[in-house]
Amino acid sequence: MKNLILYSVLLCLLLACSNESDLETSKNYNKGSKEIKNYVFPLNPANPFDVKGRKYYDEIQLYLKNNSAPNSIEEITNQIFYLSRNYKNNDYHKNANLGYTAEEILEILNNPSVKLLEIVENCSISTSSKSQLTLFVETLIAQQDEEYETIRDYIISFDAGIIENTTLASDEKETILTVSTISSYALYAEAERKDRDWETSVGHKKVQSVFNHNEASIVSVIALLNIITKN
Repeated sequence: MKNLILYSVLLCLLLACSNESDLETSKNYNKGSKEIKNYVFPLNPANPFDVKGRKYYDEIQLYLKNNSAPNSIEEITNQIFYLSRNYKNNDYHKNANLGYTAEEILEILNNPSVKLLEIVENCSISTSSKSQLTLFVETLIAQQDEEYETIRDYIISFDAGIIENTTLASDEKETILTVSTISSYALYAEAERKDRDWETSVGHKKVQSVFNHNEASIVSVIALLNIITKN
């Protein structure tokens, strides 16, 4: 009889520990999630080239219909190659060798600021545009850990400065504002997807991403700068 009572007590303790563990897991999911605000497109009505960012967003959604979100160097390389061939949708970009190797993407991941300078330097744009783009993307890199809402506020402020700039030519403004709107939509698409992923992951084991917060989107924008800035 004493043994039966002892076994019953031990069983209750085990069940209590198990329930506490499950509760802690649930708390961790809730703590690690932040529901993204649903924005109405356009993301920045003041940017006259916002539609180009929306097109980039649409291409990402088309890609994700048939492919999983990138979670390896090979997968992000494939997505970047897809975007490089489909974003501008013209014969030059489809026929040109615009893809990156996995090794080149890894270099951008490891040294984003260094590779940014190299890629911007090779872009066929003015020196003023290069300076503005470098400043813009370097700020995105610095704010990488921030939530989309914070980064969007910066992008809107940056756009306003470019629009009001009296020294930049109209084609220079178009180039810079195109990069900024594409960056905004790319980051929004990632935040939106992660929000959906979190909703479906509650109660299940969460798949660990190989990329840091916002890293995949920023790396993609850096890799595609030379294509985005071509007329």
